Amino acid sequence: MNVDVWAGYHPLPAQEAFHRSTKKWRLYAGAVGAGKTKAGSREAIRTAIEYPNSLGIIGRKEYRPLMDSTWRTFLRELDMTGLIESGLAKVTGGKAASAPPHVKFWNGSEIMFRNAKSEQNFLGVEPDWVYLDEGSEISDEVYEMLGAGRLRGTPNPQGRTASTQIINGKEVDVRVSGPLRIWVTCNPGPSTFIRKNFVPPGCAGKRTDGFEVFAARTDENPYLPPEYVEEIKKRFSGARHAAYVRGDWGAFEGQVFTEFDENVHIIDNVDAETLRGKLIIEGWDFGRAVETAVIWMAVDEEGEDPIVVFADYGVAELEPSEHAKNVKEMRRRFGIKEVMAIGDPAGRARGASGSYMEEYARQGIYIAPCDKGKRQGIRDQRLAQLLASRLVRRDGRGPAIVICRRCEGLVESITSARYRSGTRVDRDRPDERVKKGDHRLDALEYALMVSPPPRETADDGKWREYLDSGLIAPGVNELRASRG
Repeated sequence: MNVDVWAGYHPLPAQEAFHRSTKKWRLYAGAVGAGKTKAGSREAIRTAIEYPNSLGIIGRKEYRPLMDSTWRTFLRELDMTGLIESGLAKVTGGKAASAPPHVKFWNGSEIMFRNAKSEQNFLGVEPDWVYLDEGSEISDEVYEMLGAGRLRGTPNPQGRTASTQIINGKEVDVRVSGPLRIWVTCNPGPSTFIRKNFVPPGCAGKRTDGFEVFAARTDENPYLPPEYVEEIKKRFSGARHAAYVRGDWGAFEGQVFTEFDENVHIIDNVDAETLRGKLIIEGWDFGRAVETAVIWMAVDEEGEDPIVVFADYGVAELEPSEHAKNVKEMRRRFGIKEVMAIGDPAGRARGASGSYMEEYARQGIYIAPCDKGKRQGIRDQRLAQLLASRLVRRDGRGPAIVICRRCEGLVESITSARYRSGTRVDRDRPDERVKKGDHRLDALEYALMVSPPPRETADDGKWREYLDSGLIAPGVNELRASRG
């Protein structure tokens, strides 16, 4: 039967090369709008048809983006082939997480959709091939389990591929239906497995045998509207521009906070009404020639909701009186009447006329020194722990800290933080992090040092003791008491 699996598809040069490859591991890595999921989906359709009676799995870390993005793209590509309309492909499921999408083809091949959050989600299945979308989000454990254990294939005496399997305690070569291949599509990211084995553009090292990389930039896709490309270029700057527009994985080399995920930790902007009833903490990092940075975050003192960073500020070469005026205006904008201000403890000793803290006190802004935040490594560890933590909610597991979209300067400060050596090192070595453009990051970290962590992230559930101990920063409990 003649089926045109490429109907309606006009592959870019990088996509063509990707489809021609027969390597066991393939990575189609590119910038935003480079056609990654489209290429991965077409390869899945082609493989299911070329290898009858095969079982394929399409996965993504979280179920919601799997459905909202990966599945929608796959279904659109499948529809273009005419296989659904002709009855040669039947789609079931997809209405609930308990019944994810399932596609069955006339030739006996099947495609299952799974979230790839844990290796446990792949137990009990032995696929002939696997496609992982947004693979930079997926853990090394999932990759290693799939490559070493689950990719065994469907036994088929007429199959074209040999799979070594353990039968009755002995290694036996069994013929299977599928090609025993794994392909991955994603934007550049911090994944250790991908960087180490695929060595995509911008990464150092030697590629592992059996791995191949295909890369594309945003501006290499002629099918994207020019205005879309220009908007993408404006939206991303610094390290994010290198990663998401140029497709450069080197942008993440030595990144301190690999736990930060824009898809998880960034939320829509909140308004003053949303902040009502929350403890408002203001974090400060002082400067004159460099920017004075301030961030504002809302904390649920019951420990039930995530920390919400809702505004940031950073301006250089202004007098404290001008900064104070701007900060007061920001407080008015969000209806903040009670606030706990905490800052760099070095501010007690530096300033044009006395200490910074004295200068701001004269302006009616009282900032406590964060003495327990002197060590940068400790502060980095605190932020990393929160970024990596998840809270149990009625609708699933959510992040322990989120940042509003308006805080672009803070996000840039977090994603640009780098270790001097260019590789991951122990966060307890503060001298290893480059001190450049990190003022809003430092302001956030000072604030976090006095914030009670959400309940599920505190050791032994003693989250309240964290705030009430009086050991975090001298003067903070007094400031809390002054709130009434």
